[in-house]
Amino acid sequence: MIHRRSFVNGAFVTLIGTKGHASTRAATKAPRQRPVIGHLTDGLATPDSQAWFTEALKAFGHGDFAIETRQSEGLSWRLPSLAAELVKLPVDVIWTRGLAAAQAARQATRTIPIVMVGLDAVGAGIVTNLARPGGNITGVNLLIAEPVRKRLELIKELVPRASNVVALVPVDPDPVTTPVVKSWWDEVQRAAAALHLPAQYASLNVRLYPFDDQYVRFASRPGTVLVAMESPYFLKMADVLAVLALKHRLPAVYPYIEHVRAGGLCSYGVSLKYVTLRVAFYVARILRGAKAGDLPFETPDTYELSINMKAARALGLTLSPRLQQRADELVSKAAGHPLVDAA
Repeated sequence: MIHRRSFVNGAFVTLIGTKGHASTRAATKAPRQRPVIGHLTDGLATPDSQAWFTEALKAFGHGDFAIETRQSEGLSWRLPSLAAELVKLPVDVIWTRGLAAAQAARQATRTIPIVMVGLDAVGAGIVTNLARPGGNITGVNLLIAEPVRKRLELIKELVPRASNVVALVPVDPDPVTTPVVKSWWDEVQRAAAALHLPAQYASLNVRLYPFDDQYVRFASRPGTVLVAMESPYFLKMADVLAVLALKHRLPAVYPYIEHVRAGGLCSYGVSLKYVTLRVAFYVARILRGAKAGDLPFETPDTYELSINMKAARALGLTLSPRLQQRADELVSKAAGHPLVDAA
């Protein structure tokens, strides 16, 4: 079942469709004059996310603040030094995207509060308890199992002739993310087996951009469909991934609607806008004196389905009326490839 959600002003302060709760009661400690917020991401900071965060934090009563952003562009080995830069400035709180970024921030400081967004914070060893994280970290914990299962069901419904699943994972080896990558791959295998589809693990090496040779290999087996892992780096490369999938006639399902708006076929996952609003909620509480370790993690369990109609036509796929009605958003933006222009 796909849950729908609309964003209204109340979404800034009300938690909807999540497991766990964070109290809205503000602490009494007065915030520092012009707080500085560090943003550390294992990818690229998108203008939308910065705008959503700024708008939300202002809605929470913080109209005067500065943001210092550091981004690794998919090269996780850069994150420790980038985190150290933020700590040295210093900043009042660090907002991280991606597990490797969260771990780099945690290693850089045990005192500056950290608000993270990432898959399976417990499995990654970031915390041992989502309800009582302790230390200096809290944030938004993303699930693995249900979204993966739904994505495989979606791509199979879109592509009934699918006979092979390729699971895409970004490779920039980092021991922090290894347990979570394994968990994600295990779920892909389980979901694919339930649909009687063989699954193949494939890594996109960030050092071998633009990936064309890898996509040629994926396309060599007829009936192949792709499922991409959540990744700030993949989000940064959304346009490239969409063009490659169309060029090589590979239907693909992604975790975020931003992939579909960039020209990708379909997505099923949490709303990045909603997640960013929740990050702002945590940051606002911390700036008012709350301790990060006292704030339980939130786990969104509401997901959005989006489909790119032009990409579907370019790939020769027919969308049933039922599937179109289920979609939270139908997109018609092209991915900058001649196949789409002709669709």
